Amino acid sequence: MSVYRKIGSLLIATCLVMIFELSTGWVRAFNAQLDLIVMFVKYLILTLLILKYRSRYFRIYIIGFALFWGVLGLVMPLYTFFTKGHLKDFLAFPNILSAVTGVVSGFIISRNKNKSKNVRILLVLVPLALCTFFYFNHSYYYDFIFHTTLDAKKYIDEKKEVFELTDRQANKVKLDKDKYIVMDFWNTQCMICFEKFPAFEKLYEQYKDHPELQFYAVNKPLRSDTFDIFKRTEKYTFPSVRGSGNIAEVFDVRGYPTVVIVKDNRILHSGSVETAERYIKKHIR
Repeated sequence: MSVYRKIGSLLIATCLVMIFELSTGWVRAFNAQLDLIVMFVKYLILTLLILKYRSRYFRIYIIGFALFWGVLGLVMPLYTFFTKGHLKDFLAFPNILSAVTGVVSGFIISRNKNKSKNVRILLVLVPLALCTFFYFNHSYYYDFIFHTTLDAKKYIDEKKEVFELTDRQANKVKLDKDKYIVMDFWNTQCMICFEKFPAFEKLYEQYKDHPELQFYAVNKPLRSDTFDIFKRTEKYTFPSVRGSGNIAEVFDVRGYPTVVIVKDNRILHSGSVETAERYIKKHIR
């Protein structure tokens, strides 16, 4: 095979892997944790099928797989490093490792047909169990990924960062700089935000009478909002406010939901409602 044909074959294999991923990767957008399990299963099945029916293309498939995921694995950290961006660019790393595990398991199972059935079952169940374990114990990893930046803002410049908060009656809300302000940032396209409202409500009920604490659920307005956003929070007792268009940039919110704690124009905490509760217990008496 000539060099050009080899290069062409590799490009085709890479494109096929990309098409396969585009057709099945929608799970990641729906649920990144669930995709961890799906990645292992789908690449295990794909590898077994290729080795059974098209084994002569397996080497090209592996190189195409390595090129596709290798390029993504290299581009994401480089992009984050040079742009000082958000660490959520690393979100797919565990899923990529799960895909690699699926390919390896499929290869070993196919190439060792003479081994006992129990060994082959273990090659499927052990990696699947590890993926499932991570699925149910992912909170610390995802909290860190979603709420960590390489150039996190520490202070709010009042002269530069002009923003506005309004309540249900369209009255302006002014933050008390001398108190700890706990803000749960959300938007109407964030389904997880709605799922976290009960946890924020519980935190509010626990500390609402604390003289140094104030709580707000802060809506980040979107162009697609065509209804009263306060209807989303009307069944809760925590104060709900709507922010101006730049509210997320002011408080350095780069993912939703994010709970930010500020005092005297200083950002003290940015993370999940669970990590916010731990911060309050540790630092606020």
